[in-house]
Amino acid sequence: PEKIDGKKPNYEDMNVAKLANPFSGITVESLQEKRVSPTMTLGHWLRLTCNIAARSANAGVSEIEWNRQYTTVRIPPGVPIWAGLDVAWRRDTTALVPLWIRDFGFRLLGPATILTPPRDGTSLDPDLVEAALLNLNETNPIHTLVMDTTKAEQLSVWAERELGCEVIDRGQSNALQAMDYEKWTEGLREQYLWHSGDQGLTKHVLRAIAVDLPGGKTRFDRPQQTRGGNQEQQERRVIDALTAAGMAHGVAAAELSDTRSGGGVVYAS
Repeated sequence: PEKIDGKKPNYEDMNVAKLANPFSGITVESLQEKRVSPTMTLGHWLRLTCNIAARSANAGVSEIEWNRQYTTVRIPPGVPIWAGLDVAWRRDTTALVPLWIRDFGFRLLGPATILTPPRDGTSLDPDLVEAALLNLNETNPIHTLVMDTTKAEQLSVWAERELGCEVIDRGQSNALQAMDYEKWTEGLREQYLWHSGDQGLTKHVLRAIAVDLPGGKTRFDRPQQTRGGNQEQQERRVIDALTAAGMAHGVAAAELSDTRSGGGVVYAS
């Protein structure tokens, strides 16, 4: 966000900020009070109040690196793809992200499909997840689906049967998440991991923070929860499209490396 014609940035306009906070309990006056609070940082205000992907001190992905890896190339219809699926039935979103590997040095993430569970506390309809997989598979056959099957074993069986793809169970242990983080950041740094500019994926990527683990490792995580935040604010913390994309790329990258080295690959723990 920038100043336009000498005016203040739109994120400092409380009437504009109110549009990003439709909950009736949040008013222009309460937003103004929140904005001028001594403990309110600009990054917090942009990301969690105005729903603007903004950087924080522990941002997981550099905005400059992410924007640099945008390409006008698109996944050609009909080519087989990898896909990452992060499933959540209630609180979080479910995200499906395609990954096309043209060759070792060019890997392209396609648009994310993001499904939000009902706000009444009921679970996401499994038929919607199946429909998303079918729609993607119709355009680009999914040869490998990477997902954590812990809470979606029936869905993984369905995918193998209906799509004819291989399903790789990717656990969410710190060790595997650190591996995904390493492969992801390497792909951006070495400029072989690209994206198509999808807004949903970009929002999830730029929300993520980096969390240090024992042994000098790092993984992605969601921004910290705001105390007393409303439902809309908490929904802006989700990074499930990044998780899905990271799982698919992490497994694919390991397989590519394994192909070159001739060793074995461990996919889940």
